[in-house]
Amino acid sequence: MRQLPSSRRQAMSSSFRPSVQQRAHAGDVLKERLISFSRDTPQGRIIADWCTSSKVEAASSVEVRSGQMARALAACGAGVAIVDDLTARAYRSDELDFRPIVGNPSLGIFALTHGASHLRCLASGWSNWLPLR
Repeated sequence: MRQLPSSRRQAMSSSFRPSVQQRAHAGDVLKERLISFSRDTPQGRIIADWCTSSKVEAASSVEVRSGQMARALAACGAGVAIVDDLTARAYRSDELDFRPIVGNPSLGIFALTHGASHLRCLASGWSNWLPLR
């Protein structure tokens, strides 16, 4: 099994408060109206644990189950969504502003492969890029 840690980011509507610095701090992010992921999703569990360890209760205004819905709601100004780096890169637009979060939680990316099966070229290259764990 190989694992790559993925940093978390904050996705904000561009019409959101401009007072947030280039890098956001956990306490500042969690005080905003949060577009949260359901606790039965990997993102939701990680963010809930992060809130507990930060000793901050998130002011969740809406709960989602996908990065696409979090992005759409953030673009409409419904609040702040904390998304992984890959989701942030996939949904770049002029409507959203992405800021790295200081002391952010991380979400591991895993590649599980069957030892007796050959991987296609792309999958093999990606899997070899991940550090072995």
